[in-house]
Amino acid sequence: MQPLAHRINTRHVHSCNYVQVLEGLVDSSHLGILHFNGVRASQNSELTFASKVGKLQADLAPRIEVEDTEFGFHYAAIRAIDTEDEQRSHLRITAFVCPFTVLNPNGDVVTMVVPRNDESAYFYHLFWDLKRTIGEEPLRSEQLAFIGLDSTTADGYKITDETHFLEGQPSRNNKFLQNRDAIRSGVSFSGLPGLIEEDVAVSVSAGATRDRSKESLSIADVAIGRLYRVLLRCERLVREGSLPIGVGIDAAEVIGTSGELAGKRHWRSLVPRAPACPLRRSERPSLVCGIDRCV
Repeated sequence: MQPLAHRINTRHVHSCNYVQVLEGLVDSSHLGILHFNGVRASQNSELTFASKVGKLQADLAPRIEVEDTEFGFHYAAIRAIDTEDEQRSHLRITAFVCPFTVLNPNGDVVTMVVPRNDESAYFYHLFWDLKRTIGEEPLRSEQLAFIGLDSTTADGYKITDETHFLEGQPSRNNKFLQNRDAIRSGVSFSGLPGLIEEDVAVSVSAGATRDRSKESLSIADVAIGRLYRVLLRCERLVREGSLPIGVGIDAAEVIGTSGELAGKRHWRSLVPRAPACPLRRSERPSLVCGIDRCV
């Protein structure tokens, strides 16, 4: 555990089922689109967190691969890098630890989405920096402002403990508090004040609990499909009297990470260990779009 000077702990509220929040955390494709403002701003930021997302807009349609693990699953977002002399890929590998923890590919943030009830959830962030004192000013305020969790922005969007129950929460009725003039003028893609507020708007836009009965996942949603399967398997294990996935796992060995690879090296080489798939081959899920695979 890092000392307070080297970490930031935050909590905010999403007014929807916690799975809807997790879906965004295992969807790399949306980063360069929904968070266009933040990715663009990262190119001029000296924050370590910001610098690690700067390459996302180079390829807005990453290839997604998923691997089941003993704690949940890894998923890799693979983006091609244009070079003259060799084939290279930029990898962002996320680890989902059942039932609600996501280790971000930046390698310096863990997120946890804990249900408050069926229709709302607490969203925790733990940021750390081994070298820089992000828990102290001015870096603390700079980092929180970059993602939209500074008190002014978060309170204004009514996602804090003190404000989430007040009238005027972002909703269809108030256009999720978008600044439509900023969108029209090209100043802002989303019209929302921060990355977190963009995620909140998308998560709650389908209602407190989205109807998935007619959902049709695409090739970009491979990790979301795996999230559903893993959570359903956890429920089935508990119902049958067994322990759910992830119990007893040494979480200290689980990481999210990013990096570049040349040629055809497998993205698993960036992960410190390759946990065995907990599913027997007969139980492994069927292919989705030809690339959802256990290896």
